[in-house]
Amino acid sequence: MNDEDKAIEYFAQSAIADNETATREITALYHLSRLVYKRGDYERASVYVHQALEDVNFYNSRLRKVEINDILPIIEQDRYNAIRSQRNWLFATTGLFVVLLLAILWSYWFIKKKNQKLTEARETIAGQLDMLQEANRHLKEDDKIKNAYIGRTFYTNAEFIAKLEKLYLTIDRKIAARQFDDVRSMLKLSTLNAERENMYEAFDQTFLKLFPDFVKRYNELFEEKDRKMPANDHSLTSEMRIFALIRLGINDSERIAKFLDYSVHTVNTYKTRIKNRSTAENDQFEKLIMAI
Repeated sequence: MNDEDKAIEYFAQSAIADNETATREITALYHLSRLVYKRGDYERASVYVHQALEDVNFYNSRLRKVEINDILPIIEQDRYNAIRSQRNWLFATTGLFVVLLLAILWSYWFIKKKNQKLTEARETIAGQLDMLQEANRHLKEDDKIKNAYIGRTFYTNAEFIAKLEKLYLTIDRKIAARQFDDVRSMLKLSTLNAERENMYEAFDQTFLKLFPDFVKRYNELFEEKDRKMPANDHSLTSEMRIFALIRLGINDSERIAKFLDYSVHTVNTYKTRIKNRSTAENDQFEKLIMAI
C-alpha cells in the first residue's frame, strides 16, 4: 500500500522480535535499512545493514550476501558523502570561527590602541590645562603685583619729587644768600639713608599686602632656633627682603644688590648662609619660596 511509515514501524518490530528470539533472519533488517536509507538516515541504515551482514555471514547464505552486497556499497557511499559534507561544513565553520576570532582580536587591539591614544590625549590635555591654569595664576599674581607696585611707585615718585622741589628751592635761596654752610648741612648722608629706609618701608608694606603669610611660611623653612622675626608686622628683615625680591621674580644678584645697597658678594653670601641654615635642600629652597 506504499505506506512507508507503517512499513518502517512493522519491519522494526519484526527486527526486534528476531533479536529477542535469536532468529538470525535478515529480511526485516534488510528492508528496514533500505527504507531508512531512502529517508536519508544513512547512519542508521549503515548500522542496520552491517548487523544484517553479520547475520548472513553467520549462516553463510549466498543469496542473502548478494542482496546485502547490492545495497551495502550504496549506503556506505552515501554515508561517506554525508560524513564528508559534515566534515567540510565543520572545516568551513571552523575557518569562519577562526576568521571571526582574528577579526575580534584585531578589533580589540585596534580599540585598545585607540583608547590608549585617547587616554594619552586626555592626559596631554589635562596636563596642558594644568599648565594653562598655572600660567593664568601666575599672570593674575603678576598683574596684582604690578598694579600694587605701580600704584605705590606713582605715590612714592610724587612724594619724592615734592621733596626734591622743596630741597631745590631751599638750596637756591641758601646759595643766593651765600649761606654755603647751611647748604652743606642739608646734604648730609643721613638724609639719603632716611629716604632709603622710607623706600624699604614702602616696599615691605606693599609686599606684605600681597603676601600676608610670607613671614610665617618663610620661617617654617627653618628650625625654631634659626627663625627670625621682623621688628613689626609691616616690615621684613634684611634676609627676608632678599627672598621677597626673588619671590617677585628678581633673581639677578646684581639687581638685588643695587636695590638693597649691598655688594653682589654680600647678597650671595646672605643667600648661601640662609640656604645652609634652612631645613630644606639648598636646590629646593628658592622653589619653596616661589610656592608661597
